[in-house]
This record gives sequence, structure tokens and C-alpha cells, in this order.
Amino acid sequence: MAVKLPIVTIDGPSGAGKSTISRMVAARLHFTYLDTGAMYRAVGLAVERQGIDLADSVALKRALDTIRIELLPNEHDDVRVILNGEDISAAIRTPAMGMVASRVSALPLVREKLTELQRGIGSRGGIVAEGRDMGTVVFPDAPFKFYLDASPAERARRRCDQLRQKGQAADYQEILDQIVKRDYDDSKRTLAPLKPAADAIIVDSSAMGPEAVVAFMLRQMGKAQALDTEENGMAEEESRAFKRRHLIYYLEVYDDATGTLLGHLVDITTEGVKLVSKAPIEKNRVYRLRMQLPEDYFDEKVLRFEATSLWSSNDVNPDFYDTGFRVTWKDKRAKNIVAGLVGQFGFND
Repeated sequence: MAVKLPIVTIDGPSGAGKSTISRMVAARLHFTYLDTGAMYRAVGLAVERQGIDLADSVALKRALDTIRIELLPNEHDDVRVILNGEDISAAIRTPAMGMVASRVSALPLVREKLTELQRGIGSRGGIVAEGRDMGTVVFPDAPFKFYLDASPAERARRRCDQLRQKGQAADYQEILDQIVKRDYDDSKRTLAPLKPAADAIIVDSSAMGPEAVVAFMLRQMGKAQALDTEENGMAEEESRAFKRRHLIYYLEVYDDATGTLLGHLVDITTEGVKLVSKAPIEKNRVYRLRMQLPEDYFDEKVLRFEATSLWSSNDVNPDFYDTGFRVTWKDKRAKNIVAGLVGQFGFND
């Protein structure tokens, strides 16, 4: 039976870095990134444009029934947000719209509508959902929950930098005041207040860079997965299949010369490798296999290999290459390490 991919929730206050971290985690896991904050901003923009009184539940419900929101991939930092066919990505990324989003998110009608949409997306699994109540309300059964925080001063500084990089004016004190007020409003509201889930891992990113935060989260997820298979008493082969399904996210292939991350392994033997990558693999070129395994996540291994013969295709998805190739390992103990990996997790079963 196929194993449903898990849901990862990343909650926290405005400006803590949820969007950046969620995108990075989703990319590393090959999961879908669910930007719930953008959905609330889109609703806020829609009701503001229509001049709807938020206290008028009839008018609000009528407006919600006509709203169509799409989240599309974007090569830049933020997802593209489409409201009723219009790209509103830039219009909603302002401090003022953040305050509007906070107000509409406190309304039961709005939360009911968007929670339904979010759960529909999450029903397939394999998503990273960021917001303020993902782990407490929308996906309370998610196996991996994080609460990402940072000091108000640091969040205001980051927001100023972000706006200035986009060529927009930014007043530090004004933004700091908005952050403090929004924290208070979000944490004190009756409906789905901002707070960590009881079983969430709290991460203070005030003095951490994005890569450090992502690495920490992935280590915690790997550790939890290893414990989960033991505690639930899975049959040996079922346990091996479960671990193998998730282990591929920890097997990364890099170009040895440039250090560029190319993709993730989906199968491995002592003689060959199969991976999915965003760039084609070249014959007779040296690559690095980086293994950060759940069972020994403090003991990262890097093995170098040369692709000696290969087949490659991007017929199924033009954005990715499915590649299989025979390898010559450049490290003396590589075959023994890979043989242990195959034996423990059942690759190439």
C-alpha cells in the first residue's frame, strides 16, 4: 500500500521568515508550498476593493462565494497569487495589506472558507503549510510541526530590508509598531489565536540564517521518522519501505566542481544510481552524493563518484530529468557504505 507523504506545518508571527523557510523546506523535500498568508491577503484585498463592511456578514459571504484564488510557482521569492484571474502578487505584499489580512483572518466566515480550501490541498499530503494556525487548527494531525519565531526588532529589520530591495520606502519604527500591534491582535483574537501547537518544535531564528533553520528542521524530521517506525511496530518490510520513501530527501547530488545542487536520488546500488534532477547529468563528470541520514544525522557522509554510462529523459516533465547511470566511486569505503544503505533500507527491491 502506498505511503501518504506527510504534512509539515510552519507557524509563527509576521516577519519571522516563515515564507522563506517554508519555500526552502518544500524545495528540499520536493513538496508543495502552501502560502496561506497570501490567501488571507488576497481575501483582504478583494473585500477592501469592494468596500465591504466586515461587520456585514451577508455581503461578506456573497463576496467570498465569488472569490477564486490560485497560487502559482514563481521563479522569484514569492508565489504568484491570482485573484479572479488577476495577478495581485505585488499588490498584497505591503505592510498595509498585512494589517488588512490580520483583520479578515479573525472573521469566522473567512477562516471557514480558507480552511476548507487549505485542507483540500493538504488531503493529498506532501505539503509544507505556513501560517498562524496550521498546526493548531488546519492540520492538527500533521506529524511535523514547527513554530518559527524571532524578536520584533529583528523582524522589523528584515521587513525593511525586503521592502528596500524591492525599491519600496520603509520606515523602521512604523514597521516595528505594526509588527507589535499585529502580534498582539493575532495572539488575543478569540478565533484561532496565534500560538504554538502543543507538540510543535519552537525555533527562534533571530540569530540564525535560513540555511541553518532549514537544516535544523530537516534533522528534526529525520529523527522523528526514525522513532515513528519503531514505536508503531511496523513489519520489517513495511518499515523499510516507509523509511526508503522518505530517505530520498536526505540523499542529494551535487556537481563536484561547482557545488551546485542538482537533485535527489530515488534509487541506488553499489554499481549505479538513479536520480531526478533539474539539470542533465554528464558522462565522465564527477559528482558528490551527500547523505544526511535520519539514523545518524550528526554524522553526515559525502561520497564522490564519476558517471561512466547513463540514460536520461525529460519526456514526462520537461522541468526535470530522470537519469540512471553506472558509477565509479572515488572513495575507498564508498561501496561498503552504499551496500549498508541498500541492506538497511531495501533500495532496488
